[in-house]
Amino acid sequence: MNTPSLMQKALSEQWHQLPPALQAHYQHQTNTDVGNLSIEYPSHMQPYLSLLHAMGALINRRGKNIATTVEKHTQGHIQHWKRSIFFSNNDIVYFKSFWVHDKNNELIEYVNAFI
Repeated sequence: MNTPSLMQKALSEQWHQLPPALQAHYQHQTNTDVGNLSIEYPSHMQPYLSLLHAMGALINRRGKNIATTVEKHTQGHIQHWKRSIFFSNNDIVYFKSFWVHDKNNELIEYVNAFI
């Protein structure tokens, strides 16, 4: 049986309007995406992003064309995400979260107990 992903449940009929690459990215099965990421934000956001990063949310460093791996797996009704961002100075920054689909047809991403 082909189990719908959490994103597919949230989007319902609009799921079929997504390009195949996005459907593959949000699939139910365990998968890994590999690519490059550019991170830019205004300088005045640095203190806020650093605070959020310390709490396990977001990335508080800029960069262009950064090697990135996104690993996803589903356990029951929860999809776990692990993003690994590989900076050129050999630093690796991880951003983990999990998604749930609630009874109001909302997709919620949790990064820790507070956020």
